[in-house]
Amino acid sequence: MPLPPSAPRRARHRRAIDVQAFEREDGLWDIEACLTDCNVRDTQIATGVRPAGLPIQELRLRVTIDRQMNVVDAQSPAVKWVSYPGHCEDANPSDRALIGLDLRRGLWHAVTERLGEAAGCTHLTDLRVLSPSAASQACVGEVSQTGASDTDAAGDAMPFQLDRCHALKLDGPWSRNSIRAGMATRRVKSAPRRAASCAKPRQAPHTAIFIPTLRLKGITHEDSRVPG
Repeated sequence: MPLPPSAPRRARHRRAIDVQAFEREDGLWDIEACLTDCNVRDTQIATGVRPAGLPIQELRLRVTIDRQMNVVDAQSPAVKWVSYPGHCEDANPSDRALIGLDLRRGLWHAVTERLGEAAGCTHLTDLRVLSPSAASQACVGEVSQTGASDTDAAGDAMPFQLDRCHALKLDGPWSRNSIRAGMATRRVKSAPRRAASCAKPRQAPHTAIFIPTLRLKGITHEDSRVPG
């Protein structure tokens, strides 16, 4: 649905952000982002006048992650369009500070701490903080969304999306319903098997749930109390 009509106006500036995700043959994922700022009028910048329609800046970032969404590489190449030619490019190597970070856990705070203000490029930071949500959308069902290792028991880790937005807050209706579903599924899986009979055994139905754990704010698998 479009936005409601506004007062009469004219366009003055456009910022475009494009983010793409690529699954690599070596098992890693590349999250690539591009930010472009353009004005519809000639713009005075530090080195002169940038004609209308040409980018004020066009910056690119690639973040490479593994299947647990850990950053294994990050780079931003030298580009043609920057606000302060000869100076903005000096900040490009700072992206290496992202290596080792977990996209699911506190990336915004880590980026602010390591690359905030004069330590990095403001516009590249705009792209850096987009990486977690873009990776989550692109890699859902393909990479670990829980942080659990391959040897962890299924259902023992909480999906990182929980309690990170209004729709998925832990005390909201969506999470409460999913917790109930998780309890029912856990009880079915842990129920003792009956003695063998002549009847052909039935396989338990497969249940796909978003929240495979009940370790949420004091709720355990054995706790029958569910919020709400």
